[in-house]
Amino acid sequence: MKKNYTPTLLMALLSASNQYYSQSSTVSLNENNCDAFISDIGTFFNNTAASIPGYEIPKGSGAHAIYSAALWFGGLDTNGNLKQVVPQYASASQDIWPGALAANGTATLPSPNPLGQTHWAISKTEIDNHVVNFSNPGYVVPTEILNWPAHGDTSVNQAFYLAPFIDVDANGYYNPLAGDYPCIKGDRAIYTIANDRGGLLGSGNEPIGIEVHYLFYQYNSSVEAINNTTFLDARIINRSTQTINDYATSFWADTDLGGPTDDYFGCDSLRNLMYSYNADNQD
Repeated sequence: MKKNYTPTLLMALLSASNQYYSQSSTVSLNENNCDAFISDIGTFFNNTAASIPGYEIPKGSGAHAIYSAALWFGGLDTNGNLKQVVPQYASASQDIWPGALAANGTATLPSPNPLGQTHWAISKTEIDNHVVNFSNPGYVVPTEILNWPAHGDTSVNQAFYLAPFIDVDANGYYNPLAGDYPCIKGDRAIYTIANDRGGLLGSGNEPIGIEVHYLFYQYNSSVEAINNTTFLDARIINRSTQTINDYATSFWADTDLGGPTDDYFGCDSLRNLMYSYNADNQD
C-alpha cells in the first residue's frame, strides 16, 4: 500500500528570536549540477551559516542564481481579515519553524520535537539497496530510512500519517525492518516538515495554523535541462479550525545575478513561468 504524497508546486531553476525548537539548520542538495541549500524554517537556497547565496550553478563555480527563496501562504478568514505567512530570510522575518503541529484543531507545536530531527536527506540508491537487502543477515538499515517521519506522535496529537512511504506488507504501519521504505522522487531528496506556530511571526502577520511538508529533489540526468533543475513538492495542511477563503500559495525569490542591485524580474502567465535577468552587461 502506498501512502501518497500530494504535490502542489513544481519549481525549476531559474535566527530569529521566539524559535520554538532550536536554531535553524541547513543541508545541501547537490546530486546534479546544482548545489542548493535547504533550511528547516521555510527558507531555502540561502547559506544561512555564511550569510551568502545558497543556489550555486554550476556547482563549484562560485556562480549563484538565487540569494534566498521561500513559499508564501495566505488567505482571508471568515471575517475578511488577511492571514498570511511570508518568510524571506533566515535571519529576519521568520514566519516558519520546524516540526509538525497537533492535528486536533489546536494547531499547537509540541516541545520537545517528537520527531527527533527536522530534515531527512535520502538517495534513491539507499532505497534501492534497502529494497534488495532488508531481509539479509548483517544488513544495517540507513539512519534516514529508519528515522523516516512516516508517523507523528499521537500522544501529543500529531497526525498518525506524516511523510509518505511504501507499505510493503500493507498493514498501515511504517516498519523498515519489514521492508517498508520512504516514498520520494528524484535520485536524491530532502524532506522537511515546518509550521507557522513556533513563535511570533517576524513579518508581523497572524499565523494560519498550517503545517507544510517540503520535498526537494534532484535528478542526476544526461538531459541538461533536468540536470540543471531542482524540484520542489509541497503539501500544505490547515491544522487549525479556522476556514481560510481565497487561499493562495506563491513563490518568493531574491535572485542575484552578479551584482544584486540591477536584476529584473518577470513572468509568463501562459507558461506558468517566472524568471529573472540582468539589467545590463556589466556583471
